[in-house]
Amino acid sequence: MVDTPTTTVPDTATLSAATSGDGTKFYVSLDGTTWTEVAELDDDDGLTDLPSGDQTTYETTHMGSGDFKEFKKNARREGTETDVTGNYELGSANETTLEALDDSTASVPYNIVLKQGADVYDAIGTALFYNLRRSNPGADVRQFTITAKWTSAMTLTKRTGS
Repeated sequence: MVDTPTTTVPDTATLSAATSGDGTKFYVSLDGTTWTEVAELDDDDGLTDLPSGDQTTYETTHMGSGDFKEFKKNARREGTETDVTGNYELGSANETTLEALDDSTASVPYNIVLKQGADVYDAIGTALFYNLRRSNPGADVRQFTITAKWTSAMTLTKRTGS
């Protein structure tokens, strides 16, 4: 299992003028000690599915089962895949971080900072990131999409004082 950083992410925005969205921020820790802001996620489809896993079943039907097959849940879940979309600046440190995420062959700690009203939550876990794609949806905005495969359960923590 990958250790997650013990430092907290900043309460204020640190991204450049490319920032736009609903305030959902995306951080990763490539070195396992420091959170690096990647982007403010797109407000329409930046992260449509929060980190989760699928749990499959297996059949346990026997001769006395009756009219329905019997099933049990597998003990382990498989992390789902989802696309993460946000804004970035060409040639920025954020773009370099995205490229490093795409190049990494190991699970990387992430922190998705979610706002709900006046409250702020940290959603922390690990994921594999791959298939980095860049787009140009508007004159002033460059966007990225990268696929995330969640490799651990998400821990959701409400920040104190929020």
